[in-house]
Amino acid sequence: MCKKNIKLKIIIMIIVFVVPMMLSSYKASLCLLGNEEDYLGKKVPVIVSLSGKPAQSETIFKYEIKPEKSNLDGAQNEPTELTVVLNNEDDKVSEEYLSKTEYIDFSNTTYIKPGVYKYLITEKYCSNETEFPIDTQKYRIAIEATQENDGTINHSFYKYAFDLNLNTKEEKIAFNHTQMTFIEFQMKTTGELADPNQYFKLTVSIFGKAGDIYSIIGQDSVVTYDDKQIQTIDKFVVQEGKYSFDIYLKDGQVVYIGSKTENGQVFYQIPAGTYISIVENEARKYQTIINGEEGKVVRNVPVSSEEDNVILVVNHADYDVAITGVFFSILPYVIVIVIVVLILSWFIFKKIKDKNSDEDN
Repeated sequence: MCKKNIKLKIIIMIIVFVVPMMLSSYKASLCLLGNEEDYLGKKVPVIVSLSGKPAQSETIFKYEIKPEKSNLDGAQNEPTELTVVLNNEDDKVSEEYLSKTEYIDFSNTTYIKPGVYKYLITEKYCSNETEFPIDTQKYRIAIEATQENDGTINHSFYKYAFDLNLNTKEEKIAFNHTQMTFIEFQMKTTGELADPNQYFKLTVSIFGKAGDIYSIIGQDSVVTYDDKQIQTIDKFVVQEGKYSFDIYLKDGQVVYIGSKTENGQVFYQIPAGTYISIVENEARKYQTIINGEEGKVVRNVPVSSEEDNVILVVNHADYDVAITGVFFSILPYVIVIVIVVLILSWFIFKKIKDKNSDEDN
């Protein structure tokens, strides 16, 4: 009798300790480490944000909710799409930041079999793709369907999403968009002595993220030096956070940097807030004015999110400018000649003085 009681106690202990561990392990394998507090019900929050000032009053995004092939059969009425509308006024967090949270609703979804159902969430559409490129972020979410004692099947969203780009577990499903823009360079020559057919070289430096690729659209005169040979360039890659190149423009010509055209649609490529610098290299007899400021060098100009990113370079050549320019261009030579003349005069004066002194003696 005693032995039977011992065996019974051992069996009870096994049931008490081992079975819960097995169930816990099973639940963890289903839900990617989940605890009870890790479940959020049947609505999955998705955060969508914009950095910048959209030209349109509202921007519409659409997201695809796609069941993965590994899902068990037995789901009905699954959500397939989420639409998020960001309004410039209603969803404004700050002057240049919009944010909104919408929910993928699994309330009407019915699961016939218990198990874990996985879905891939990706962005598929943006009504203002010119300024806000589609976010390539990919998330995987898990819905766990469990069978109750009465045979009914309930389901709940596991709150941690898996970021497929970073291979990390995230508490938020967030799609962030930075406004893209472009830079427009215009050249203008003024004054009686200005040559409208003269090309001027501008050295442009863009401080961007390494690996960013920007296109150049405009005149055929957009060129860069390569072993003293002039070659046309239509795009460039930012390396080590900075890229410098030369463009050659004459009066009335316009060039766009960071803009490309695909199938008739224009896309902007430079993130708003990027810094650029401009140096006017070959306008010696000209007075140079860049965006209203006199001088041949403008550094660290932020590219705004507005559509007025125009860099206007005006080279003015009139009689007073030309004379001043010629004077300053020959000034070093004049100074050298004056110094030489003064030295020679001193030697001649000293020699004459010494000769007169000898004659007096």
